[in-house]
Amino acid sequence: MNNPLKSLKRLFVHTYCDKVSPRWHAAYQFRKHQGYWPNLDNPRTYSEKLTRRKLRYSPLMTELADKIRARDYVARTVGEQHLIPAYATMDHLSEEAYERLPDSFVLKANHGCKMNLLVRNKASLDYAEARRTTDAWLRTRFYLTRMEIHYKPIRPRLIAEKLLLDSEGKIPRDYKCQYFHNNGDPVIFIHVVSGRFDDMRSDTFDENWNNTGILMGDERPSDEPDRIERPENLDEILRVTRTLAEPFAHVRVDLYDVGGQVYFGEMTFIHGAGYMKFHSPGIDEDWGELWGTERI
Repeated sequence: MNNPLKSLKRLFVHTYCDKVSPRWHAAYQFRKHQGYWPNLDNPRTYSEKLTRRKLRYSPLMTELADKIRARDYVARTVGEQHLIPAYATMDHLSEEAYERLPDSFVLKANHGCKMNLLVRNKASLDYAEARRTTDAWLRTRFYLTRMEIHYKPIRPRLIAEKLLLDSEGKIPRDYKCQYFHNNGDPVIFIHVVSGRFDDMRSDTFDENWNNTGILMGDERPSDEPDRIERPENLDEILRVTRTLAEPFAHVRVDLYDVGGQVYFGEMTFIHGAGYMKFHSPGIDEDWGELWGTERI
């Protein structure tokens, strides 16, 4: 049972942060996770610049953070062949729409992260359960949870896409490409995430597939990261990343490689909400320098 006092407190905090001082909330949460107050007027580190971006965003960022609208941008920028096939978009999961979906699919909300449902066998998922889950997503004001205000204008909706699997029937590796382009030539770090729904491991490589050892937050490296094979189509992964990310000084472009085909996952503008500490000292400053002078 919900505690009325806690619910009232949460409502007050959210209202205050949304209407009165989102800057205070962003700074306070940064201090809570990073251990110091950020300099939002003249940010120096990568984490500080992520936090300032919460308060300075562009309409294009909002468009591309929307998992439905971003598909149009991808299609016209790099081509429809890079889109995961979509079965439906909807305002809510009706029983009729649910019945029309195939036996396996992925169901996502478009206005935030960690709102996805992987369905390998629809027969094992009760519609009522799926409806309760997706209705809860749609009620969520995601932008308030971490004060990522560029999500605020997005109208919550659902999208059902094809469930991508690798040759072993597993969820494919996620190539989270951290793109920087402000001072000099673009620089990309490829953050390889495997076993996301089993034993998740993370390893970060540079564009020449050298293991950098960069880790953040609670990430764990693979047992043998140097044995993670270089993707045969790494050049295509890098090309798609550069093309999609070109308007920005920094963005994370998530891609999948399935059977030699590169698929677009999403674009993330505030990686880890700016809360994740690097395991190695100096990387936060180095990535802040790569980001360079602040621009959208």
